[in-house]
Amino acid sequence: MIRIPRTPNPLLALLLAAAVSGCGGGGGSSSSTGGGTTTTSVGGSVTKGPVGGASVTLYAINADGSRGAAVAGPFSTASDGAWSGTIPSSATPPFEVVATGGSYTDEATGNTVALGTGAELEGLIASLPASGAVTAAITPYTHALALSAKLMAAGGTAVGTAVSSAIASAQTNLGFDPTTVIPPDPLNLPANATAAQKQYAALLGGISQLGQSAGVAGASPIDVAIALSQDMADGKLDGLDASGGQVTLSNGGGTANLPALDTTGMTALNTAATTIFIPNNDRVIRCRKCAGVPTSLEDSSLVDICIGCVCLTIIF
Repeated sequence: MIRIPRTPNPLLALLLAAAVSGCGGGGGSSSSTGGGTTTTSVGGSVTKGPVGGASVTLYAINADGSRGAAVAGPFSTASDGAWSGTIPSSATPPFEVVATGGSYTDEATGNTVALGTGAELEGLIASLPASGAVTAAITPYTHALALSAKLMAAGGTAVGTAVSSAIASAQTNLGFDPTTVIPPDPLNLPANATAAQKQYAALLGGISQLGQSAGVAGASPIDVAIALSQDMADGKLDGLDASGGQVTLSNGGGTANLPALDTTGMTALNTAATTIFIPNNDRVIRCRKCAGVPTSLEDSSLVDICIGCVCLTIIF
């Protein structure tokens, strides 16, 4: 079991607990419009399973971590969750990237899930390049990262420092940047997916499995996933957010408390990620250490994924 101490950056504890060893969406360049306004191309994907039909808007982040004015969007996502647009180069980063609406296929159940009224997934853009494109992934993990960065800003850390620090911690501990790596559909992993993309897909599948374990009757899977993001922001699945408040969610007829799944760390998420069974194309994620790899699969194309102390194998 991994014990996670509190740190000035609450999400660092989450990342240490869910650390992984070690394209889609986004792309473009800076350009000028006919009126002389310079813009930067931006794109990415909204993924919890790919969220099609979502609306993506970029906002400034105020010094206290609160949401500022809209700076670009809304942009619509395609069926694979991809979206693209432009940002005025005069806008000052960092930005909060917010997705609302749309629907996706839940990895754990295979059911279509709609992002209901009020449901949001958040991502982050730390800076704009002098030239080239900006890519922004929006997932439950970037949602937790955004909550952590905004909490640091609310506590007095300069907002740019809070965002860049949170992202740097993620990149160091995961081996990839979850705000810029575009995760593939966990139900339809492409043959050319990178190791980081496959790792990301495994983690997203783990969220769906964990949502089933949470067992909040009447709650939508996306509301459970967002609640788990809020819970993860303090580095523990204790049912509390990074400020110590109880995480609640709608259960169809009122509100319910998110139950504590792990009061000491993220072991419950690691366990969930080792027990994902992906129905399409007989792709299975299983724990090499616990279940072992059958002799008949020793020559298969296997990709090891380490999440904390748990070694996963994706079988294609």
